[in-house]
Amino acid sequence: MDKLLREEYDAFPETITPYIRHLFQINDRVNERKNRQYANADLIIANSMFSRQTFIDAGFSAKQVVGIPTGCPPVQHGAMANRPQTGPMVFLCAGTQSIRKGIQYLLDAWRKLKPGINAELWLVGKMELPERLLENLPENVIVKPPVSKPELGELFRQSSYLVLPTLCEGLAHIILEAMSAGRGVITTENSGCGDLVEDGVNGWKVPIRNVDALAAKINWCLENPNAQSEIGRNSLKKAAAWQEEDFADTHLAVIKKFLNYEPMTHTGSIN
Repeated sequence: MDKLLREEYDAFPETITPYIRHLFQINDRVNERKNRQYANADLIIANSMFSRQTFIDAGFSAKQVVGIPTGCPPVQHGAMANRPQTGPMVFLCAGTQSIRKGIQYLLDAWRKLKPGINAELWLVGKMELPERLLENLPENVIVKPPVSKPELGELFRQSSYLVLPTLCEGLAHIILEAMSAGRGVITTENSGCGDLVEDGVNGWKVPIRNVDALAAKINWCLENPNAQSEIGRNSLKKAAAWQEEDFADTHLAVIKKFLNYEPMTHTGSIN
């Protein structure tokens, strides 16, 4: 992941803030300390299967690392009734608007798609994109400032899909919030969502940096407007089946099994 993000920052050097520069400077020292901590650990619990795989790719034993996805917030009962029935289809991208979140590829996909007045893309949150990416935005790309949690809930009610082509996350919490709000999700495997987002059921996972694949999924949503209600209901079902309490119970069960030296499974999400 370090290499991946460095490649992006090399392409957009103006986005390197003093804080990010500091992180790069101390990266080797921090990783060395983390590696010592991991080496002394008998059990590592990651917050997603994606995170778990990064440990395995780094040489850790698969038996040593367990993935337990973070639980979804309480589902919003009646969320489907608030879905807009008229006007443009709204694709919501909420959170820090940065190159790590893959927003540069989302804008490229939107320009390639040229959806016209039939759709709007809302970029909501702290803006960290370079100015050159924000020049000559289409009229149907709407930039909004950070919002409170109640305001975010209202934005979900006004939108049809969450779209988050992120390059790397442990597990993007905004995806869990979207599912609990009954919204379909277009994201990447690197979001950490795992099987919480199932292709063609409650959303899709596209490869990172793949503008064509991202545009194709957005276009499918536009061409199949009647599908959004079923996709949203499927998100609600998945969110209801994997709540914060389920996460806590599974976390406790894994630790108990480990302390009792019982065989452990390494998956934690529920379809």
